[in-house]
Amino acid sequence: MKSRIYRYLGVLFAALAPMVSYAYTVNTTTTGADIKWPMRSVGFYINSSSGPTGTSTALQSAMATWSVVTGATFLFSYLGTTSRTGGTYDNYNVLSFGNLGSGGTIAQNSCWYYDNTGEILESDVVFNTYYTWSVSGEASKMDLQNIATHELGHALSLEDLYGAGDTEKTMYGYATTGETKKRSLDSDDIAGIVHIYPFIPPPHWMLNVTLSGSSGSVNPEVGLYTMPLGSSTTVVATADDWYRIQSLTTNGTPVAAAAEKKVYTHSVASMATNKTNTVNVTFTDATPVLVGGSVSNATLLTYAKNHGYGNNESGAAADANLFYDWLLGIDPRAGPYTPGLAITAMAITNTDLTIVMQLTTNAVPKNTQINGWLQIQGSTNVGGAYTNIVSAQLPQAVFSGNGEARIHFPGVVTPRHFYKAQIHSTP
Repeated sequence: MKSRIYRYLGVLFAALAPMVSYAYTVNTTTTGADIKWPMRSVGFYINSSSGPTGTSTALQSAMATWSVVTGATFLFSYLGTTSRTGGTYDNYNVLSFGNLGSGGTIAQNSCWYYDNTGEILESDVVFNTYYTWSVSGEASKMDLQNIATHELGHALSLEDLYGAGDTEKTMYGYATTGETKKRSLDSDDIAGIVHIYPFIPPPHWMLNVTLSGSSGSVNPEVGLYTMPLGSSTTVVATADDWYRIQSLTTNGTPVAAAAEKKVYTHSVASMATNKTNTVNVTFTDATPVLVGGSVSNATLLTYAKNHGYGNNESGAAADANLFYDWLLGIDPRAGPYTPGLAITAMAITNTDLTIVMQLTTNAVPKNTQINGWLQIQGSTNVGGAYTNIVSAQLPQAVFSGNGEARIHFPGVVTPRHFYKAQIHSTP
C-alpha cells in the first residue's frame, strides 16, 4: 500500500502556548514502523528558478550538513539542475520554488512512502515564493540554507518539534526572517539522524604495523589502521645509524628486497573485506661497505662507533681512510696524517731474529696497538723478491715507548737474508 504525506513549516507571529519538548520525533507508519529511506545515499535535483543568486550553493550546503554527522551513515548528494518542480510524485527528488500562499507556510516537504514497510520512495521540497529569500541571513528575508536544512530533516523522516525546549533545534517548527541557527544541528537533531540511520562501517581492510626492537622506525607508526576497501598504501621502514633492516615481513612472508636496506618503502595492496595485513619490521647491526682492505664488518663497525663517529654513520661512510685508521689503531678524529714504519735495529743470533721497528704518523713516534698483522719479509739479496716469512708475523702488535715494537722471531734466519717489515690487514 502506498501513502502520501505532506509536511509544512509555518511561521506564527503570536505567542505560542507551551508544548511538551522531545529530543526528536520520527515519522512512523500506522503499524509503528519508522519511515525511512531503504538506502543510505539519496540525491536531489535543484530548480533554482525564482530563487536568489547562490541558490544551488546554499541548498548543497544544507545537504552537506546532514551528510557529515558523526555516528550516522547517510549522504545527500546533488544530482544537477532540473526544470521539474516539487510536490508531484514522479520518482524525482526535487528542491524548487513555488507559490504556497500567504498562510504562513515558508516551505513544504512532501514524502511518498509505502505504509506497510515505511520505505520512502520520493521527497520534494518547495520554498514559498511569497517570501523574499536570501543566502546570507539578511534580516528582512528568509535564509535559504537555514530553511533547507530543516526541510531536509523532514526528508530524513524527522518531524517538527514545537516544545519550549526545542527552539534552538534545526527541527523546531517555526522560523523567522534573518534566522540562521537552523543551519547548524543541535545535539538532539544529531540524535535523530543517528537513530534512523546509524553508522555502518564502510567496507574496509586492516593494516597492522608492528616493529621488533628499537633500532629504527616505521611510517605509519606501530598500530592498527582501518583502510578503505580497494585502497593501497605504503609502509616506510628506516633504520637508525649503524643499523639495517634485517627483515620485513607481510603476513609472515619475507620481503627479500628489504633486507640490508637502511630505508625501504613497502607497497601494501588492499586486502579482502575485514582481512588484516600485518607488516613487521626487524632491524639488525649494519654491515657497512669497507674501503681499502678486508676486515670483519663487526670489528670495523664497533671501531667506528666507539672512535669519533658515534651515531654519525654517514660521516664514517664518507671517510675513505677509516680502514687505515682502524688498521693502525688511530683515532679517526686525529686529522690528516702520513704513517711511517721503519726497522730501526735488527739482531741475529744463530737462527733467531730480533727486530726493532718504529711507527710514526707525520714523522712523530706513535704509541699504539695496531689492529692489523705485523709481517716480516725476507730476500736473499737487496734487489731480489721479498717473500713472507710465515712464522714472522704478529697480530695486534703494540708500539710503545717512543713508538717502538721489539719483536723476537726464533728459527727464521737463513744465510744472507735481507728483511723488511709491513703491516697488513690479514696474515
